[in-house]
Amino acid sequence: MVLRIFLESKPALYGLVGSGHLYLVLRDVSVDANGNVTSNVETVNDWVIHGFPNGSLTHLEALEEPLLGSLDGYGAAGNEEATHPGDTVANRNSVDITSYVLAGGGYADAQSAWNAMASYVNGIGAADYDYELPDNFTNHIANSNSTTLSVRSVPMKLSGYRD
Repeated sequence: MVLRIFLESKPALYGLVGSGHLYLVLRDVSVDANGNVTSNVETVNDWVIHGFPNGSLTHLEALEEPLLGSLDGYGAAGNEEATHPGDTVANRNSVDITSYVLAGGGYADAQSAWNAMASYVNGIGAADYDYELPDNFTNHIANSNSTTLSVRSVPMKLSGYRD
């Protein structure tokens, strides 16, 4: 088993706003001799880096926590998978971005890269940002996706990424 970092997505706010929600997952997976992922399934040891609105939709919460039991966890109350038990990692458009993260940051491994990103996102969470719903008019948006994409300020090489 090897630790890998995945970018995943699902409908935002239960699909009510027509946009997607991005988050990062650290997962122990099986790989073949060439390092290609052969088994990408949710485990109880998965961790997530994500942002989300607080209960009143006014404050941006941003943190790293175990995926199991989080708002993005499979089977979490209110999530798509609670009403659609067939939801899988594949349905969440899970993409292995480990090589892009490692290429840009000089990290020894996925765990050291994850630790850097977790430290960064926990700083965002402590900064007291207002939560902003996505729209077509605002140039600055503080929401779950901006939180996830902000960890790119932690060195990673995403240029040339296609999928």
